[in-house]
Amino acid sequence: MSLSLEAPSLFNNTSFLISSLKQKNLRSFEFVYDKYSTPLYSLIAGIVNNPFSADIVLERVFKILWTKVACFDEIKSSLFTWMIGIARKEALIEKKQIEHRLQKDHENATVTNMSSLSHLIEELSEPCKSVLKL
Repeated sequence: MSLSLEAPSLFNNTSFLISSLKQKNLRSFEFVYDKYSTPLYSLIAGIVNNPFSADIVLERVFKILWTKVACFDEIKSSLFTWMIGIARKEALIEKKQIEHRLQKDHENATVTNMSSLSHLIEELSEPCKSVLKL
């Protein structure tokens, strides 16, 4: 069947849409992106609290859709529910990575500050150093 101007209405048929996605039809992918990207972005942004990271995660979600759609089983869930699960999982992974990077940055800043403080203490006169040791 040729996909022409009536394709968006054909994509309202879930089975046809999923079949088209599994056949790597770009128009079906665009349809899904147009339909679901905004709610998925909202979900992701609410988890990662960072617009740049939310964009990255949304891109990953649609890459996963493109590469793993053959694994999707419409008997188990709707396409949107499946995508929500992927988006949530990917957003939580990104959130953990952000938290890990922030922790590392904090640790590095603490070490740098302690090093600077030690250097400043060394420059103090002996009476001042002895006051600090108390």
